[in-house]
Amino acid sequence: MKRAVSLCALLLIAACRSTAPNANETALAPGQALDTIRTIRALMRVKATNGERTDTFRAQLLVEPATQRVELTAYTPVGTTAMTLYADGDRVTYLDHVNRIAWQGSAQSLDFFAGAAPASWALAILGYPRSDVAVTYDAATKHATISRGAERVEATTLEAYSSDATPRAPSIPRDYQQGVAPKL
Repeated sequence: MKRAVSLCALLLIAACRSTAPNANETALAPGQALDTIRTIRALMRVKATNGERTDTFRAQLLVEPATQRVELTAYTPVGTTAMTLYADGDRVTYLDHVNRIAWQGSAQSLDFFAGAAPASWALAILGYPRSDVAVTYDAATKHATISRGAERVEATTLEAYSSDATPRAPSIPRDYQQGVAPKL
């Protein structure tokens, strides 16, 4: 029993820790020009609401402005990966690791991008406004809100780095079922 309690405490501590910058990362300066950044790596707290349903989770976002590649990883409360979304331009791969479901298709099929390109969506929630994304961004709190009808995504950037990391397309595990386009 004592061992189980220790393991739970360790998992909770790991889930709450911040992510230290890697060797080739520097803290992102407010308003830093995109042409000086290869990749932005950000740790965020996200709240997604769709009607009566609300999900809150920690996430890591990688966005490579020049290539328009995005990798979003959502974490469970104990720090395991719940979901991975990878976009290369308009092409999206979505993996639901909890339910073991995969989906691939056009970003236009996903309602939470609200018709915007995934990279534009990602940059807008990081404080780089885009004309194709309606976002409210508060630079002082690093809080972004995207609303559309009963759907709302709120993202607060906890840490952001200029990085040499590269968003990578995930491989789809063989035992994952083919699913339909995910909803917010």
